[in-house]
Amino acid sequence: SLMEEKKSTLAWHYRNTHPDLGFSRSRELRNSLLQLTANTPLQIIDGNKVLEVRLVGVDKGGTAINMLKVLNPDFVLCIGDDTTDEDMFRALSDKGYTIKVGRGNTAAAFTIVSQRDVYPFLRKFVGPVEAKV
Repeated sequence: SLMEEKKSTLAWHYRNTHPDLGFSRSRELRNSLLQLTANTPLQIIDGNKVLEVRLVGVDKGGTAINMLKVLNPDFVLCIGDDTTDEDMFRALSDKGYTIKVGRGNTAAAFTIVSQRDVYPFLRKFVGPVEAKV
């Protein structure tokens, strides 16, 4: 497992642990964190083999909107495979194309079945890449 300290979140990733043990420990940690953070401005987010602790209102959706304000892109394509990406899909729903990778309910407008399908999908937009000499 791995602890990741970000600017506004703390994340515990357990993707590389034994599946049963990782899930079991994640439930124990989640329950403890929920008790510790009760009546605080913190929230616990269950992701894809990750637990995040963050301030209420701090999420990928807000970050994405702030990036759009600064960068003012002509085209927005947002692709994600985690429950933590759902805030981003909602925030960008009328500002670009949103795609969830995987099955299940989503706020994204489109879905791609698996991660292995993402690269071929993106290649269709780019076309052949020529080596520069």
